[in-house]
Amino acid sequence: MREVVGDDREARVRGAVGRLLEAGVSGHVFPGATCAVCWRGADGGPRAVTAWAGHRAPGAARVGAATLYDLGAITRAVVAVAALRAEAEGALDLGREVEAALPAARGGVLGGVTLRELLDDRGGLAASGGLYLDVPHAPGSSAARRWLLSEAARREGERRSPGATGPRPPERSDLGFLVAGEALSRVLRKPLAEVVRGRVAAPLEVEDDLLYPAALPGDQRAAVVARCAPSERCAWRGRPLRGEVNEENAFAFGGVAGHAGLFGTAGAVAAFGYALAGSAAGSGWLPPDALASIADAGREGDERLGFFAARDQPAVCGRRASAASFGQVGLPGASLLVDPAAGAAIALLTNRAFPSRANLRIDGFRPAFHDSVLAALA
Repeated sequence: MREVVGDDREARVRGAVGRLLEAGVSGHVFPGATCAVCWRGADGGPRAVTAWAGHRAPGAARVGAATLYDLGAITRAVVAVAALRAEAEGALDLGREVEAALPAARGGVLGGVTLRELLDDRGGLAASGGLYLDVPHAPGSSAARRWLLSEAARREGERRSPGATGPRPPERSDLGFLVAGEALSRVLRKPLAEVVRGRVAAPLEVEDDLLYPAALPGDQRAAVVARCAPSERCAWRGRPLRGEVNEENAFAFGGVAGHAGLFGTAGAVAAFGYALAGSAAGSGWLPPDALASIADAGREGDERLGFFAARDQPAVCGRRASAASFGQVGLPGASLLVDPAAGAAIALLTNRAFPSRANLRIDGFRPAFHDSVLAALA
């Protein structure tokens, strides 16, 4: 998203974001952070502010606009939108049953479940679980991927008792998105990283700033890792993580999964959110019915197609976002809030989990941050 000045809100937003990020660093909420805010100006054109503060890690280089962060569960949102755009192009039918697209899912919980239901967290699968601890193969190997897919498809969620019938209740499931990502790859006959690149990153012209590092060849991956802030010191892997996915099941799956593995800059994530906000105003980037399936005002609780409703998560999004707002948050410290009514998107990327995810100061910081930015935009 190219920064355009001239909107009288630009100075207010820049000042608010800058002060808040510096306060987050000094308050040890995170070692460093970047934020990008995009909104629709009075003339209908895009406006953008990008700011940053702190260091990649204590004593390390300062962060900047080009710093890449582990996006965590924002990956879910990007994958779901890639699927919606593929369906709008006629390349994918989200009404197709998962078992028809992915033989590894047969005989498990997913009998009769469609791709749309899986992406909508209505596949009946467990939330997550430590599958990575039991994989009897080298992480990322073909054998490990097959094992994880088979196991994930058989882990039933807590909200559906054995033998129950009828519609499946929604339950956020990383295992469901792991399976969905592979199913999308099979149906579209491309690796998931290429699906995301072709349907989301390339149209937004952010291919170098929204990507799966694990999908890159060695020399390109090294250059990307050099731009990354470390996400955590992982006890299981016995090392600090930098440029490799924080989520353990995704790592065991090879680093490219439907629920985790994407890295990005704040500018790229905000551009993604702004495209969705623009769809509400008729930009055509996402069809109206597809956007409605994300921001479904009639559905209470849980997630829908990779996002949660902001009204259901005031402890994350704050209280100033409009009723139609939606977003996503990643465990390593990234978040995205989209407010279609304001035509705005706020991407806050941090590595609050470095060195340890036990640091929960961001729980108080994030909602106040969103409220302050939306107040500056008002």
